[in-house]
Amino acid sequence: LGSQFANAVSAHYLNLQGLAATSNACDAHVTHAKENEYLVPRCVFFDEGETQESMIYDQNKIFEATHPSLPIYSQHANALAYSKYSRYRVEPLESAKNWYASSSSNTRHVDWGEEEEEEEEEDDRMDRLRQENLEKEKWDETKHNVQQKLESRWISSNEDYELTEATQALQISSEAPEKEALLSWDSFFAPPHPSNFRFALPFSSQSKLFDSWDTYTMGSSTRLSQDWKEDVLEESMRLVLEGCDNVQGVTIATEGHGIYAGLTTTLLQYLREESRSAGTLILNMTEPLLPHKQVEAHRGEGLNVNRLRRYIESGLASFETGQIADVIVPLQIFENNSSGESTNTFHTTSQVAMALETATLAYRRNINSGCTAGSLPFQNSSRLSFGEFLASLKPSPCYKLVGLDFTRTKTLSFLLPGTSVERREKQKTKQLAAGQQNVLPGEWIEKKLTSLSTNDNSRCSEHTHWSLSTSIRSTSSSSLLDDLECTKESMGFRFRPVISMSTILDQSIHELTVDGYAAGAYWKVDPKEATVSVLSNSTKSYNYAKDVAHDLKQGLSHKFKAFYTRDTMNGVLPEIEDCEEALEYCLSLRDTYQPPDGSGLYEDDEGVYFDDNLA
Repeated sequence: LGSQFANAVSAHYLNLQGLAATSNACDAHVTHAKENEYLVPRCVFFDEGETQESMIYDQNKIFEATHPSLPIYSQHANALAYSKYSRYRVEPLESAKNWYASSSSNTRHVDWGEEEEEEEEEDDRMDRLRQENLEKEKWDETKHNVQQKLESRWISSNEDYELTEATQALQISSEAPEKEALLSWDSFFAPPHPSNFRFALPFSSQSKLFDSWDTYTMGSSTRLSQDWKEDVLEESMRLVLEGCDNVQGVTIATEGHGIYAGLTTTLLQYLREESRSAGTLILNMTEPLLPHKQVEAHRGEGLNVNRLRRYIESGLASFETGQIADVIVPLQIFENNSSGESTNTFHTTSQVAMALETATLAYRRNINSGCTAGSLPFQNSSRLSFGEFLASLKPSPCYKLVGLDFTRTKTLSFLLPGTSVERREKQKTKQLAAGQQNVLPGEWIEKKLTSLSTNDNSRCSEHTHWSLSTSIRSTSSSSLLDDLECTKESMGFRFRPVISMSTILDQSIHELTVDGYAAGAYWKVDPKEATVSVLSNSTKSYNYAKDVAHDLKQGLSHKFKAFYTRDTMNGVLPEIEDCEEALEYCLSLRDTYQPPDGSGLYEDDEGVYFDDNLA
């Protein structure tokens, strides 16, 4: 649910999930469904629907995009994805064999010439096998050539591709940010796609209601068109849910305010009624001012109106989703690039998707791939369900905010310091000196990781941790059990969480994306590079909760009273009395995630504290 960032992250995320589902590493049935003999992701996208058209689906021919900006690229992408020998194709079940056979040893056996028929059938079968082998050899050669063309499209200007103004934006470059907006998420969301996976909102930026269509109330149940809600929103979700054998849960990527935040609460209410047992994971993009919301922002009144709406809508969305969702992961898109890397939308959203894909391995991996271990009994099973994964992220229902930290590294040697694995290695090589001071493991969590959820730069060990979940994608040559033991000790000894869990998968991002059709064509990753994601439910989320509560309180203050009154009369914002419960919830959430007293991690001013709670 989003105009740019949420859908871009989702497109990258689903590309990686599709590659993982078609490898031996992850279970395809968890995230994908079979449609026309191909594995397709169980997903639905909602946006303004003004960019690229949907794909034309005809299983009897190569699929082509109807939009003229990417004709050759789309043809190549679909030629790989929808091939007879595609990695996404599910082989049809063989016809049942004839289990009834006659025996010539039987005295009542009569020879009706079956032997000649069987020989002819055997010859036909061998001919078909030889023909299929020839076709597959030819396909392997064609696949290699097409894959190279797809990859070259993301590296340089290949003459085989018609470089229009839109296609030039596909190249990953920070030199032309003004062209960056041309690269829509549907340009890199790789096939195969499910049918009817994209739906347009009942409003758009071309509407005469431009000043007020992108608001929380327009997406909530109060003002949303009942026909569109039932025929589009709920019907699309119903079809997805009915296609599942067992609905374990739903992941929703959305924006923190605006019409998409309102649609999220409407969707959560529908899921609570239709599938109460399903868990819900919310990926909340919290970029403060999105590009399409900067209209008239250069004027003082326009800036104040946008700020007011964001303050109120963020608080209302936090309140509504907090009442229903199981886990909420705030994600800040552009504000955490401390490494100095390019901050264009395509690059940044791909990094967030890479972190999310690694972080969710615990419930997606195959039984025989990698390993998972944790402090709870069910975490040591072969594979977690989605509900068990969510339960591992929160010790009680009141702790729903989970932060995401991430890093890419060429070596996992930083896991060793202070662990029993390091001591054993030193004992083997006789490098362990007598009386050597022990070092607590887990320093890498504080120094190596970059937060994608908060700007809090304080040390992790100074915070209270209720749950920690570490997931690693490493190379197939890594020692899984040693890495697993190191991560367990890193979390347990230094941070002492109530619940901890570790997941290691012996498949790196490079191994996942190499020769990965269009879904893997743009991932340029070092073969030795590992990815490490940590989901933490801790007081590091205090700054996020505090900002939401403070902003909502500011929006309800006298400073914005004139603007608020006007928006209330126009139906853009709810009455102030309807926001009081939301403010109370946001203040309570802030207090829940308040760091320990005396830690110096928050303003320990008693007057300010009571003023906020009495506001």
